[in-house]
Amino acid sequence: MSKITRRDFINGTLMAAGATMLPIGCTSDTVFDTLDPLYYPPSLTGLRGSHPDSNTHSHARAWNKKSNWGATTDLKETYDLVVVGGGISGLAAAYFYQRKYGKDKKVLILDNHDDFGGHAKRNEHTIDGQLRIGYGGSQSLVEPKHGSKAVHALLKDIGVDFERFNTAYDKNFYQRNNLGAVTYFNKETFGVDKVVKHPFCNYPNYVEGLLMGDKLTNEAAAQQTPLSKKGKEQLLRVLNGGLHELNIPKHKLENYIYSNSYFDYLKNNLGVDDPRVLRMARNSGLDWALTGTDLMTIGTAKNVGAMGFVPKEVYDEETHIFITSQMVMLA
Repeated sequence: MSKITRRDFINGTLMAAGATMLPIGCTSDTVFDTLDPLYYPPSLTGLRGSHPDSNTHSHARAWNKKSNWGATTDLKETYDLVVVGGGISGLAAAYFYQRKYGKDKKVLILDNHDDFGGHAKRNEHTIDGQLRIGYGGSQSLVEPKHGSKAVHALLKDIGVDFERFNTAYDKNFYQRNNLGAVTYFNKETFGVDKVVKHPFCNYPNYVEGLLMGDKLTNEAAAQQTPLSKKGKEQLLRVLNGGLHELNIPKHKLENYIYSNSYFDYLKNNLGVDDPRVLRMARNSGLDWALTGTDLMTIGTAKNVGAMGFVPKEVYDEETHIFITSQMVMLA
C-alpha cells in the first residue's frame, strides 16, 4: 500500500464542498476557481468551531419543518461516490473506496462546514511570526494500539506514527516543574479566584505524566474550597463516598448502579443539595464525556472517575495520544 500525504487524502479526486455554501447554479469547479490561492480554512476559523451558518438548514428542517429549498439546478456533474459528512468517517470512507476501486474514481464529499475534518479538525494561528497549532474539537487518539487492522493500516498510510509520541511528548514536564493536579475555582461562580491542590475527579489520568501524589487530603482540600460551611461538609461527604454508601445486596449491585442516576445517588444517598457542589459534580466527567454527570448512571460515573469515585486509568497501558490542559475548571 503506497504512502499518501494529507494533501492527497483531501485533494486529488476527493472534493470537499460546503453544501450549504454553494450558490444555486454554481459548479464545484466554478467555486474552486473563485477561491483565493491562499484560501486555507483552518487558518480562518480561529477558535469559533462551528460557524454560525453550520446548522442553519438542519435547524430549519427540524424546528420549522421547512421542506421547500427553492429551485434546483442540474450541475451536470457525475461522481462515482457521494459522501455526506467530511469528518474522519466520511474521509475514510472516500479513501477506502478509492483504494478498492482505483484512484481514478471521482468522489464528492459534502459537509455543512467550511473545512474538512469534522470533530478532528485543527485550528492554526500565527503568533509573533510563529505557527501555533491547536485541536479544533477532538484532542486524542483513544487507545490507539487497541484499534482494528483497518484503522492501523489507515493511520500508517496517512503518516501517523505512534512511536513518535514517545519522543515528541515531554512526559516528564510536570514532574520536572513540580506541577500536580489542581482545580481552579473562578470568581464569577464561586466569588473568588482560587486554586486548590486536589483534582476532585479523574482528569489527571487523561494527562500523560501529570502528578497525583502531592495532592491534599480530601479533608484539607474541602476546607480550602470557596464553598459555604454546608457546601464543604457536603463536598467531603461526596469525596469520601462510594458504592459502600448503597444499601444494596451484592448480587444486585451491578444492575442497580447501571440503572440508577448518579445525581440521584448524590441527592438521595449522600444528601447533597448545595448548588455549587452539584455544579462541581456535574462537570467532573467532562474530560471523558460530552455530557454532564447528571445524565450518567452511577456505574458510568464510577467508570470515568467522576467526583466521589477513586481515580482510575482509562486508556492504554502503553502509549495513549492525549493532550489536555494542566488544570480543570469544575465551575
